[in-house]
Parts: sequence; structure tokens; C-alpha cells
Amino acid sequence: MEASVLSFAVESIGKLLVEEANFLQGVSDEVRLLHEDMKRMEWFLKYADTKQNVRESVQSWVSEFRAIAYEANDTVEDYTFRIRKEGFTNTLKKCACIFCDCHIRHKLGVEIQSLRTRISNLTKHFGEYGITTIIELQGSSSTQQQLRRTYSFEADQEDVIGLETDVEILVKCLLNEGQVGYHKVVSIYGMGGLGKTTLARKVYHNPKLKQYFTSFAWICVSQQWQAKDILQGILVKLMPEQRSEVMNTEEDLAKKLHQVLQDRRCLIVIDDIWSKDAWDSIKHAFPIAEEGSKILLTTHGYHHQPPFLNKEESWELLQKKSLREKSGEGGEDYDKMEELGKIMVQRGLVDSNSRQREQTKHLRSLMLLGLDRLPDSSRRNFNLNNFKMLRVLTIERTTFNRRIPKLKTKGIGCLIHLRYLSLRGSRFFKLPSSLGNLQHLETLDLRQSYVDRIPNVLWKMESLRHLYLPRTIDRNLKCSKLSLDGLSKLEILEGFDNRDCVPKNISKLINLRSFAAKVVEKLEDLEIIIASISNLNHLRVTQLCVTKCDLNSEKGFAVLEQMLFYMNLHILSIERSVFKQLPHYQSIPHNISLGLVRLTLWDSEIEEDPMGTLEKLPNLRELGFRDVSFVEKEMTCHAMGFPKLELLILDRLPNLEKWKVAEGAMPKLSKLEIMDCQRLEMIPNGVRSITTLKELRIILMPREFQNRVRIVDAKEGQDFDKIRHVPSVVIY
Repeated sequence: MEASVLSFAVESIGKLLVEEANFLQGVSDEVRLLHEDMKRMEWFLKYADTKQNVRESVQSWVSEFRAIAYEANDTVEDYTFRIRKEGFTNTLKKCACIFCDCHIRHKLGVEIQSLRTRISNLTKHFGEYGITTIIELQGSSSTQQQLRRTYSFEADQEDVIGLETDVEILVKCLLNEGQVGYHKVVSIYGMGGLGKTTLARKVYHNPKLKQYFTSFAWICVSQQWQAKDILQGILVKLMPEQRSEVMNTEEDLAKKLHQVLQDRRCLIVIDDIWSKDAWDSIKHAFPIAEEGSKILLTTHGYHHQPPFLNKEESWELLQKKSLREKSGEGGEDYDKMEELGKIMVQRGLVDSNSRQREQTKHLRSLMLLGLDRLPDSSRRNFNLNNFKMLRVLTIERTTFNRRIPKLKTKGIGCLIHLRYLSLRGSRFFKLPSSLGNLQHLETLDLRQSYVDRIPNVLWKMESLRHLYLPRTIDRNLKCSKLSLDGLSKLEILEGFDNRDCVPKNISKLINLRSFAAKVVEKLEDLEIIIASISNLNHLRVTQLCVTKCDLNSEKGFAVLEQMLFYMNLHILSIERSVFKQLPHYQSIPHNISLGLVRLTLWDSEIEEDPMGTLEKLPNLRELGFRDVSFVEKEMTCHAMGFPKLELLILDRLPNLEKWKVAEGAMPKLSKLEIMDCQRLEMIPNGVRSITTLKELRIILMPREFQNRVRIVDAKEGQDFDKIRHVPSVVIY
């Protein structure tokens, strides 16, 4: 129902009360009262969702609940933004600033009073549903916790679309099927509304887990959590027959739960856990064991992120939810609705008349694709100022130039409530400096975009959690490097380039979980980046592309060793760089990277055979050589080498003549590609023993080499027997 909208607004205003305390001086009491009133509404909706008769009765109030939630959040955010702005622009005009502040505060007080009156008119009906006692107990955090526990998690399974693959992945994690190591805790990560709880429900009811685990518990965690209430709630679910015996101290509850989880095989779902402190306060109650009880979390921490629905899945869900009585084949309806959407964009949303502005001013999400291809009249009338309440804005595959009059991108800076902004696949001359106004933005997606210039304002966007930088920036323009110094909440950073961004800032990104970067030419920048990411405790996924760096010097060789040792480096590409050899595996300690899964060496020269080192990487799955000159003419893969390798590409290795593969090497190889290695004499004998090989591609190789693996005139080539077992062989 609308509880999720209210939860978002309650959480957002609560965060503002804490984080914007300086800017809420003089009005904090009013905002706090509004916050409490909205919590009452949230509790009521969650209670209603567990009671069929109540749920049906409150449907007529849903639009009012939604409007109040959005307006309350917008009102407080508008106030903090204006106070910030006045504070910065009027520092030398203190009298005028004080007068302005008083006017803004008075306006906020009037708006809050209006909202509280509307809430009061709704909540007076609560007594009709027998929940007066719940409201009276609002001060009790344990009551709040209990209310969250009662929130229904019995979803309509028929209306869940597009989660099958994710359910399978999570079930395998919980059962340790095909996993490296084991998982005691698995988390489902994502922004609000992405479907974390729905996915958790599907996993929770999975038949495989019902057979494997003997006891189950589902608990929801509030923002006003107490460790005792969480532990007690789990025990009550695991031992309902002993409900009266679990009312103990927190220490006793932890010991009891620890014992139960050791004696039984339990699955515990902890839903909506936001605070790391909440987890830290209870994790000691869960035993560490490779087999046995498991915990599944829905959180903002990273382990598994459910994807967005694709077009077909979205259409299927719309049919089930909104078109039940009109369901037919669907194809014709889909085409009609897609065309209708285009007409709405061309004729409706871009209309600038006052009536249209009134209809669109409360719009929360807007997606526009190919805006530059709209009719001239539509482009002239388009004005982002008509959409000031937007939370989500997507303008993709659009070229911003003279054909789009002063839309350009300046209006984006007025959308101060934005949480998500995607300009993916678009072309800009310059992004506006007003982008720094987006204090609440959590995701900025500029992937696959071409931008001549990005203003150095990203550091102002303190709420940013996900930042995807563009593919191309015009470096012929003299621009200062982008500072990321203020982005302490950032969790995902992709597209980082040392030519455009300040490498020293990475060490300040203390919550970073995923990082993808390119380092060009400057070895000192690479050193700084390696040192920084090595000290980021939350970082789990790292991708590095190293280009034109001297790795042959003493300092460069040391950096190369550090990359091979770094445990959270997953993808590494070394391009057009100078290094004569890789570290010998005898000199590499036992903690050689367990994380590296993909390695590409491109357009480089190596004196020694690199396989002796690379085959020791325990989890390497993909290895590619492109335009690599080996001074040695022979390459050897030893027995038991490359234990996890699935893909091997040998592309344009001009000096390679002999390739030896010992029996037992590459036991999981499924695809082998040999391309344009003009001096390679034959397929190695050891390929015969790689029974997992499913595909062999031989491309642009000499005719003599090709004939060795072909049947010519009913006669098998000399190497045909080595590849007889391979289902797919492509030669051209």
C-alpha cells in the first residue's frame, strides 16, 4: 500500500532533523511534531495492511496519504535548501538575511500547521478500527518494533514478475551451492521501491529452503530499533511454544538465540535493516559455522542487488496489476500504450500552459528518451521548471545543443528534490554548475555519455551514493579536475579517470563498496589509488584499467605486485604499458589475490612466459592476451594451473611458436579463442584432456594451422583428434 511512501517521507524528515539541525533552528519543534504525526499515519497503514477489512476501508484515503507524505517532505526540503542558499548569498547582509529567515520560517510554520490539520482529520478515524491504544503507546520503542513485526509479508505470489534468476542466485548462496567459501549472512541491496522485501519473500518461501532449514523467522527492524526487541522477536518466531520464557535481559536473549541456532538449522530474514549499529548490536548472537543457520538481510549494504524489470516483464506486471479484466494477447495493447506514451510526451508533458503546469507540478518521476527528436514546438515549450517536485528524472539518448533552446541543462539545478538523475547516452557541451544544488541526489548516471566539460561541483552533492561518470570528456579544454572530497556517503563510483578526477580524494570515500577506474600514464596516481583502496574497509568490487604506465621500473614493478596482492581487485586490464615480466610465483606470498576474476594484457611486451605466475591466481575465470609480444617463443600451462579459468583468448601474439598444456591444466576451460597467431605451430596435446571445453574459435590463422584441425578430403588433420570432443569448432 502507501506505507512505503510514508516510510520514505518519515525516514527523510527524520534524517533532516539530524543532519540539517543548524538550518532547522527555530522550527525544529514544528518539524518534529510533523514527523511524529506522520509516524502515526505510517503505523496505521501498516496495521491496515495486515487486516483485510481495514485495508479495503482505507482505499479512499490513499491519495490523501500520498499527497501529505510528498508535500511534507517537499516542504521541509524546500526550507532547508532556501536557508542554505540565503546563508551563502547573504553573509555580508546580515539584517536582510535575518528578515528573510523570519519570513521563510513563518511560511514553513503555516505550511506545517496546514499539513498537521489534514493529518488530524484523517487520524480521527483511527478509533473506528480499534488501534487507539497503539497510538497512545507511540513513545515505546518496543511497541514501534512490534508494530513493524506485524507488517504483512504474505505477498501475492502471482503478481511477482522477473525475480526468478535472483531467487535462484540467493537460494544457492544460502545453500552454499557452487559458492567459493560460504555465506553466513546474505544481503539484498538496493534503493527504496526496487523490490528487496518482495525478493526476500520469494526466497523465504522457496521449497528448497523449506526442505533444508528446520526453523524460520522473519523480523522487521525499525529506525528506532532496540537490540533486545530484535533478539526477542527472532526467538518468539523460532520458539513460539516457549513465548513466555524469552522475556529476559539482552545478554540472556543473545545466549539463548546462539544456542538455538547451533542446535537447529534456521533461516532468519531481517528485513529493512538500515543501521550498521543495529547489526553490530546483535551479530554476536549468531554462531559462525560453515553449515547450519543462515541470515538473509534486506539493506542498503551490498551483496546482491535485484535488477530493474525489463520491458517485457514490466508489461506483464502491468497487465496483472491494472489490466486484469482486459487481458488478451497483449501485443496489440502494448503497441497502443507505447504510442500513447509518445503522444503524451510530445503533446502533454512539454506543454507550458498554466493548466498543464498545475497538472504536472506534483509529478515525481519523468522519463524522456531522445528529447532532441521531438517536434520543434515541443522543444521550444519544454521547461524543467514545471517539474520541481521530481524525485526521478531520466533524459537519455539526447543531444543538448542549439536545437533545444535554453532547456540545455540549466533547469536541472532547480530540481532540488531529485534523488535519481540519469543523462545516460547523451551528448552535452557543458553540464550546468547549478548541478551542485542537488543536495539530496543519491544517484547520478552519466554512463555512455559524451561531455565536453563537467563543472567542479560534484563535491557539494553530499547525499550522493551512486556516481557513474561519462565515457568521454574533452580534455583539450582547460578545466580543473573534479573533486570528490565531500562524498563520504558514496558507495558506487564508476568511470573514475585520473586525468579528470583528483586521485587523493579516493581515501575520503569511506563507504565505497564498488570502484571502477582508469589510470593513464601517471604511475604516481596509480600508487595513490592502490594505497587508498587498500584502506577502504567496505570496498568489495574493484576494476582497474592501467594504460601507458611504466611498470618496468623498480617502483612500477612494486605497484604491479601490489595489484596482484590486492584481495578485492576483480577486473584488471593493463594496456600499452611497459613491463618486461610478471612477479615470479615463487616470490608471491600465500595471499596472492583471491578476488581477481578477469585479466587482460593488451599491446605490451613481456620478456618471460607469464603463465607461471598467472596460473596461480586461484579464482581467475577470464584471461586475454591481445597484441602481446613474448620475447620467449614458448608458453607453458602446468598441471593444476588455472583451476577456475573458463575463457582464454590468444589474440595477435606475433612471436609465439609453441604452446604446451600439461594434463590437468585448465580443468574448467569452456571457451578457447586463437586469433592471428601467425607463428603458432599446432594445438597443444593437453587440449585433448580438457573435457569441459565447449567452444573453440580459430580465426585468421595460417592455412596450414587450420588444416591440422579440419577434415580435408575425408582425411582428418593432424590435430583433429585433440579437438574431437569439442561440440563447437569455428574456423575462419
